[in-house]
Amino acid sequence: MRYYENLFIVNPSYEGDSLETIKEEYASFIAENGGKVYSVDDWGKRRLAYTIEKQKYGTYVLIEFGADGSLIRELEDSQRLNDSVLGYLTVRLEEEPDMTRERRRPVDDDETGDENDEEDEEDEEEDESEEEDEHESEEDESQDDDSEE
Repeated sequence: MRYYENLFIVNPSYEGDSLETIKEEYASFIAENGGKVYSVDDWGKRRLAYTIEKQKYGTYVLIEFGADGSLIRELEDSQRLNDSVLGYLTVRLEEEPDMTRERRRPVDDDETGDENDEEDEEDEEEDESEEEDEHESEEDESQDDDSEE
């Protein structure tokens, strides 16, 4: 048996019970196909580095498990075909996951002092104002065309 971790990103519109159902679906898929699930960690909703399927945010879920290599292909095929999963990555671990250690979780943006969210909001506001300006200039041009007739 080899050890793996599978990190997948769930569409942010799935929350609460529907998110739990997705997590349980993959954990039971692994167990039913001869694998052993060590942990299922919900990392929460985070901003994506780039848009995926028109989504800026996604909920990250990490599953650590042991299984034969043939299960990985089936798991990834299942995730590829699932519309609720935006992306996934499976990595082979060198040793069995240590259940006594503290669970890994990425550092929140607030803790790093990352100001990218503020910059993104400013960019969105600028984009909206540019769109309004373009719309107003189109209206002005159509009014000028009407007055010339």
